[in-house]
Amino acid sequence: MLPLKIGYRGERAMIQRPKSIALFQLFYSAYALVGFGGSYLALTRNAEIQAINVDGGGWLIPVSLVAPLLIAALIWFFVVRQASQVAAWIATLLFVINLAASAVALLRWQDGAADGVALALGLVATFFFLLAVIMLWRGETLAWFSTARTKGRV
Repeated sequence: MLPLKIGYRGERAMIQRPKSIALFQLFYSAYALVGFGGSYLALTRNAEIQAINVDGGGWLIPVSLVAPLLIAALIWFFVVRQASQVAAWIATLLFVINLAASAVALLRWQDGAADGVALALGLVATFFFLLAVIMLWRGETLAWFSTARTKGRV
């Protein structure tokens, strides 16, 4: 287990991070990086999105790539550094949305409207996200969230 310093207003408590949180970090980082690669390919290989990006001033693709990374970084911070179970629930909800989006992408691929490599990367990213979410709901992780809450963090 890894030490976690939590507290505020000068209070410090040492709570050991369970192994499942370390695995969450690994799987969630893999999800974010592989997902970024898949999104980059999907956005840059689509002629319609390229045209909209150029017509709109060139901001669509950069924002579409950076915003998910910022959201992933915030969820990581609140789960790992703040031991927030609310962030774990948000990550779980985002996984369900990601799973639905993956199903839609598969249907689009069957119709020939989606890039196969980008889809494959997206499916691998979804698998990493699944593993990360599973790590959030293991018994040791739930106990860790509860301990962090009783030590002054909500």
